[in-house]
Amino acid sequence: MKIKVPKEIQIGCHSHKVFLKDNTTSDFDGDAYHRQEMIRVEEKLPPTQRGATFLHESLHFISQIYSVTLAERDINSLSEGLGQLLFSDLGIELDWSEIPTMTATVKR
Repeated sequence: MKIKVPKEIQIGCHSHKVFLKDNTTSDFDGDAYHRQEMIRVEEKLPPTQRGATFLHESLHFISQIYSVTLAERDINSLSEGLGQLLFSDLGIELDWSEIPTMTATVKR
């Protein structure tokens, strides 16, 4: 089942824009910028890695906005577990076709 990734996601009362990025702008597969309210995910990742990275960055916002203390290893574990459930077990495929690519560097 294909599900379109929205251009914005709502976490708490905050809307976060979603972008793809080319890896020339960062050494990480994904970035979560709270002040700029955006998530960026590496466009060249294989589909399941791109989905897990999207979950990973979303979990950073959930952790911060809802004051849930999650270490990076907790976020890694949760994003991989949710990714397995959604993408492997339930057969969900994310459609990134409407998500724009950002090539500019973002300052924190």
